[in-house]
Amino acid sequence: MYYSTIVRCKDKKQVEDLQDLYINKAKKEILNKNAKAIQGLLKEAVKDFNDLLVNDDKERRKVGIVGEIFLKYHSFANHDVVTWLISQNIEVIPPTLITFFMQSFVNSKTKRDFNIDKIKIPQFIMDFVYKLLSKKITQYNDILSEFKYFNPIEDVFHLSKNVKNILPLFTQFGEGWLLPAEIVECVKNKVNTVISLQPFGCIAN
Repeated sequence: MYYSTIVRCKDKKQVEDLQDLYINKAKKEILNKNAKAIQGLLKEAVKDFNDLLVNDDKERRKVGIVGEIFLKYHSFANHDVVTWLISQNIEVIPPTLITFFMQSFVNSKTKRDFNIDKIKIPQFIMDFVYKLLSKKITQYNDILSEFKYFNPIEDVFHLSKNVKNILPLFTQFGEGWLLPAEIVECVKNKVNTVISLQPFGCIAN
């Protein structure tokens, strides 16, 4: 919501203050493991961010961010590229951290299917945990869907289908198949420019 709003609102500080407000409120509830309170805050945040978008219906040029997990999220490591993009009035489409962890369900199933590794956890348990987490993600998507420029958190198995004809899913070193899958998803969502952030000398990536 922040990235969609910051490039459409004249008062940038108002947007930054709103983000800081909700992050600080959420910290307490995260430490208390209070999911209902977090969802309540998210509903409030959706309304407040929408209120800042009342007078702007213009589309902005969009740039997706993909790459190695540390560089994607650490502003010092990536030379603060996101701030620079925002200063150029470009809407940043960031990756979601949850997808990085959810890919383990695709990876474990792929290893099992191709007999690459012995998976000690039974598949039915993996399936149960996956469905449980997917249900939680759906709850957050439902809340966020009220935001004017909503981008859903995509199902990781849906993302994996994007790259089956590009490279095999047992390509799991570094960011593996997930990186090109995120690029394909950007293109499907009409985000035709992507920055791939890679650490110099990282053999896996």
